[in-house]
Amino acid sequence: MEYNEFYDVTKEFDIKLRKKLCNSCLKYKIEDYDAIIQLRSHNPNLISDFYSEIESRYQHTNMVIKKEIYEYGVDVYFIDLNEARKFARSFSKKYDLKLKESFSTKKRIKRRYTILLSTA
Repeated sequence: MEYNEFYDVTKEFDIKLRKKLCNSCLKYKIEDYDAIIQLRSHNPNLISDFYSEIESRYQHTNMVIKKEIYEYGVDVYFIDLNEARKFARSFSKKYDLKLKESFSTKKRIKRRYTILLSTA
């Protein structure tokens, strides 16, 4: 046997595949969110900046489930609470907004957080 020889080996076996989603992909698919960032302002430029920053930062991720635009603000639904907090803090510092966080309990097990950003 020489070192430059190659052999092909064929073997048959059964493979069982199971489709499974990771937790964040599952949350995205069923639209289960951990946090909502609510921006409330009568300034259309601020609302526009907020929306475009969300779009640019999260366009290639599944962190944001949905966005709802109102004439008085925007609601953004996040899968991950820490990511929502991080974005809210940075945006509130950048535009000098007031930040308030609260939560509600769903079925005595799961908490859903609301992060309210409003003009001071």
